[in-house]
Amino acid sequence: MLKQTLLVLGFALLVAVPAAGQGARQPQRGAIVAGPPNGADTLQYICRGAPVPAGWIVTDDIRDRERCGGENVATLNAYNVWVIRRHDNRPAGSTMDVCANNPTPAGWMLVDVFRSREVCGHPENPFIVNVKRIRRTG
Repeated sequence: MLKQTLLVLGFALLVAVPAAGQGARQPQRGAIVAGPPNGADTLQYICRGAPVPAGWIVTDDIRDRERCGGENVATLNAYNVWVIRRHDNRPAGSTMDVCANNPTPAGWMLVDVFRSREVCGHPENPFIVNVKRIRRTG
């Protein structure tokens, strides 16, 4: 369900953002390249390697040839955009699945670690742990 929602959201964002060569200006590294219209829920896209804003955490990475230097031949097969979500506005007891290389935020605890080919680097190796589940404690 989450994957379908992200696909629909991603398609809507691609329709809303003009493609390169159609007057669109490519975002600078670190720019937030898309987000919800009202900022209420908590999903945004930033260029890979950009500083993650306080209160946010990386939950996936995607390939997008229209953003973040994706038209560069060297990055065509790279996951060049990070999907980030707010974590600081979630109630106690909430859980989130996030990329395992994120530091666990203050007020959260590690619940589980596992591998998923669908997110966070999309590993082929069955022994790679790339996702962790965290729970809000306070």
